Amino acid sequence: MLTYYTDGSASPNPGPGGFAVIQDLKPVVLGTEPEDSGVPSTNTTNIRMEGYAILAALKHSAGEPCEIFTDSEFWINVITKWAPGWEVKGWKKSGGPIKNLDIVQEVYPLYQGSQAKLTWVRGHEGDPGNEAADHWPTKPVKAPDFSGQLWYTSTNYERRIRNPRSRKCTSSRSAQKSACAGNDRRQRA
Repeated sequence: MLTYYTDGSASPNPGPGGFAVIQDLKPVVLGTEPEDSGVPSTNTTNIRMEGYAILAALKHSAGEPCEIFTDSEFWINVITKWAPGWEVKGWKKSGGPIKNLDIVQEVYPLYQGSQAKLTWVRGHEGDPGNEAADHWPTKPVKAPDFSGQLWYTSTNYERRIRNPRSRKCTSSRSAQKSACAGNDRRQRA
């Protein structure tokens, strides 16, 4: 079974933010707001980044059985308790609009079709996986070559990498492999 630790943050909140997915105490996915989210990566929130981290771990698992550890009890509740009811009600809830609905509508069906177990872990309590996940979320937005798009380190994940030198890349899965394969090699070199 695959084991992931996830975390996300924005500093200040809202502000520049990022997320991390950790496996074997190493980052396998780092990212921030996708360009097409409508939210600038420089004005995101902790909550959005935590949601994207779980989403990224689910995608990275590629359907394999996995356990995802997160210190976001909020997102565990969203995915396992609240989203089923919201979906039945046409993505509405009493008391106003559902915040971060774009992420909820992407992560919930992915979780439903997965073999993932979401596990809450208390943050900042010395768990090595959680501490590693806490360390990495703002690295993409502070990297000197960061382009403001998702920035992934894993070859097993849908990538949205843009090489700042070429300014070329696409975010569709089919075109991504050919258009960005060279960019990825340069980014990791």
